[in-house]
Amino acid sequence: LRSDKARGAPLPRVTLVHNNAFPRNEELWTFLRGAGAEGMVHNMCCHELALAVVLFGATPRRVRRVTLDRDASELADLGNGRSDWVRLSFALELGDSSDCGS
Repeated sequence: LRSDKARGAPLPRVTLVHNNAFPRNEELWTFLRGAGAEGMVHNMCCHELALAVVLFGATPRRVRRVTLDRDASELADLGNGRSDWVRLSFALELGDSSDCGS
């Protein structure tokens, strides 16, 4: 990636995918209301975000934009005023680390 950047080549798009094999039935809703109640981003997506940090140097200061892919995401009503993501897809646009004081 560094050599591509040095040559002025466009950096590749990278997709990190998380897949829990929960069927769309009561097992999923029980998980989201129980063991996974802290939220899908915290409970599951944190692993992909950790990879982005380690592999691509993602930091809060470098994040320039977060874009939700509405067609690939689904927010579910869990009742009692709670909702959570059943599916979540988003893109992080990172700024140059030299622009962020990193």
